[in-house]
Amino acid sequence: MKRSFNQKRFSGLLLLICVLANLPSVAQVVPSRDSSAMTPRFFNAKIIKELKADSDFSYQTVAEPAISLWDRFWQAVWNIIRQIFETTSGDKVMVWGLRIFALAVIAFFIWQLTKMHRSGMFNASRSDKMAYSISSEDIHQIDFAKEIAEAVSAGNFRLAVRLLYLQTLKKLSDESLISWRIDKTNLSYLNEVKQENFYQSFRSLTMQFENNWYGHIPIAREEYEQVTREFESLNNKLGGE
Repeated sequence: MKRSFNQKRFSGLLLLICVLANLPSVAQVVPSRDSSAMTPRFFNAKIIKELKADSDFSYQTVAEPAISLWDRFWQAVWNIIRQIFETTSGDKVMVWGLRIFALAVIAFFIWQLTKMHRSGMFNASRSDKMAYSISSEDIHQIDFAKEIAEAVSAGNFRLAVRLLYLQTLKKLSDESLISWRIDKTNLSYLNEVKQENFYQSFRSLTMQFENNWYGHIPIAREEYEQVTREFESLNNKLGGE
């Protein structure tokens, strides 16, 4: 038992010696002083002077122009409007206002589209005065040859095209291809013409008439003569049926 105890003491003493022997390796290393030579540097006075004189590096606080009374007035107005719309009731007013505006825009475009096909073709414009008024019976009483000749003589080719179109409507009505009525639209007449050999020509002339009459697109004599031949061709077909 005594021998075993001495061995333990010897082992502990050996461990202590090993620890003490390694202390220098873990001790903090004190850095040596840097003795290298240092060269001081200075700013170039000439470059600094040039930079100071450069306007790009001249930072100054620019005073904002004073607000005029007119601008203040509109700022106040828009602030009031903004405050109104920020409320619940104001938000509802804005939503309904936008809906009404959208409906008005849609209604305006629909009105513009339908205006092109209204029976207003039977109402002469103020600049195209006619020597007659058109009623529900007049289309069968107009002396088209005389009226067309007068319009051409006056250089009013838009009116002449209008009269040619009315004359064609009369022939279509005489052939029972359409049922003419003062309040019908051009689109209605197109839908009534079922014969393919008449429909395409009548459709083309209807577009020509609407462009010149409703669109106020001027027509030169040469173009009018071409349109006249197309009307005569259709009318001859109608007369030959």
